[in-house]
Formats: sequence, C-alpha cells, structure tokens
Amino acid sequence: GKWQEPDRILKEIVELLPYMEDICWQGGEVFLMDGFNDMLSEGVKCKNLNQVIFTNGLLLNEKNLEIIAKGNVELVLSIDGARKESYEYIRRGASFEKLCKVLELIKEVRKSTGAKINTYYNPVICRTNYKEIDEMVEFAKKYEFTAITLNPIRGYPEENIFEPIDEKAFEYMRKIIPPAEAKSKEYGIRFNNWMPINCECNEINFKHSVIEDEENKVNENETAEKSVPSEACECGNELNSVNAEKEKKKNNRMICYAPWQRMLLDNMGQVRPYAMCTKWVGSTEHFSLKELWNSKNMQLYRKKIANNDFHDLCQPECISGQIRHKLCRPVEDK
Repeated sequence: GKWQEPDRILKEIVELLPYMEDICWQGGEVFLMDGFNDMLSEGVKCKNLNQVIFTNGLLLNEKNLEIIAKGNVELVLSIDGARKESYEYIRRGASFEKLCKVLELIKEVRKSTGAKINTYYNPVICRTNYKEIDEMVEFAKKYEFTAITLNPIRGYPEENIFEPIDEKAFEYMRKIIPPAEAKSKEYGIRFNNWMPINCECNEINFKHSVIEDEENKVNENETAEKSVPSEACECGNELNSVNAEKEKKKNNRMICYAPWQRMLLDNMGQVRPYAMCTKWVGSTEHFSLKELWNSKNMQLYRKKIANNDFHDLCQPECISGQIRHKLCRPVEDK
C-alpha cells in the first residue's frame, strides 16, 4: 500500500532546506506523494540547493517541469530497458510510448526555457535486459541524457543474475561494457559502471542490517525497530576484508565522507548515511532527523570509517573505487 514519511518529518525537511547543499528525492515514486510539488517549490526558492529527483518519469508533465526548470534540479530516470518489449515486461503496466513522449517533453522544456535540467539514465540490469547495454547508450544519446549508470538488480530471483552469479551473463557483460562505455564517451555522455562483474566472489548479497559495535553494542531500541533483520550484511565479505586490510596499509585516507554529509531516508522510514551503505542507523518512525543525525549508531558509522574499519559497511564497488563521486573517494587515490 501507499506509504510516505510522517508529516512531522516532512515539515522538518522543509525547515532544513535553506541549510542544505543537496537533497535527493526518491520513493517509490515521489510524484505520487501528497504535497511533493509544494516541497519541490520550497527547494527551488533556496538558490544554493541542488535537488535530485529519482523517478520513473511517467508523471512528469508541463506543470512540474516548469517548477523544475526554475531551480537547480536534476532528474534520475529509472528506465530498465531500451526496447519496448523489455521495458514494458520489467515495468509492468508502464507504456514505452508515454515514456518517450515525456523524454521529448523534457527536451522541449530545455529549449523553451533555456534551463539545463541534467537527466541521468539509471537502468537496473537484470536477466531480461543485460544484452541491451549497447542499445541503452544509443537511447541515452537520442534523448540527450547527461549520464548513464548501470545498476545491479537487488532481489527478484527470476531476474537476478548476481545472487548467485550467472557466469554466462557476467562474461557477456565483461565483453559488451567496454565498447559501450567508449561509445558513450564519444557521445559526450558520462558512463558510470556500478556492475560488480569483476568481483572475485561467488555471490553478491545486498541485504541490510543495523550497524553494531561488537565491543559495546548499541541498544537497537534506541535507534531502530526490533523488526529490522539481525543478520549481518556480507557483500563478498571475505574479499572485502582482504581489500580493506590491503588499503589500510596503502594510506590513512578515509574511504567515504557520507556519514558526515548525508542521510538517506529509505523505504518505511529506515535511515542510512547513503544509498550504497549496507547498515541502517534508525527509523523516522521513532526519531526526528536531528536525533538520527546525532544518534549513537550514526556516530558509530563515523567512528568505524574514520578508523578504516569499513569492510562490513561498504559495497565492493565503493571499496575498489569503481563508484566514483564526491562522497566516495577511492582509497588508492593520492
């Protein structure tokens, strides 16, 4: 059923907007949220605020694109295919024709308003679409995307080629991704490859759990619901441990700054520092944003990363430097 953050949290977010540098809006589908256009408009008033919206794009229209064009707003579009057949199979009930009309509308709004409106093509790669990666680059060119980011599917056993690893699919992607990336660069489209296809492990595990201090465990009643799964998240844990020890010896730089800069409000109110982080720190159902930001669990996140004890907090792609952005600085960089 429909779920959204409590009104007190939405009010707190709006109050904090003037003090933020960045905010990412994501769902579910944010354009289904009651009052979202009003919150988006409040953000547009903050001239130093960069807003990023994760959306399937189907509810974009002239009205909300007019708001978007007035501010520093970027669109990350979840489009899981470059063909009508695969797109509509994966996105059940969606219309490929409607999607293409929306993408043309974005191009028209850019031209009529002079607004930049960066757009990012974010396909989730799965069994149905992994052979379309080269076509996705052409699709990105046609609709003038700023970047394309390949993301691995999480869950969905029938479509999952990562849990366990499908070697045939991995071998195909190892061959097709380099020329696709070269073509993307030729078109002036940034290419982000977040696929763990070179990970030397038998299974990629994306489960999440609550962060814990082994020496002095934080009471989960203080920071998270009891219903949160207790099993640890191990994403190629043995490999991560080896890499972590290796990188500790290289230099003393922190691998990531997200726990000092960001906070992700995830589905059903669960909170993590960032999308790639594997541990929850608490829930908005029980705590305010200020309380979560200063919670013992968030402090523990910072402590562990500052001490280079990150192997159970980070995805292999972050540790290796495969994912490069301003929050995740590869530990091998000087």
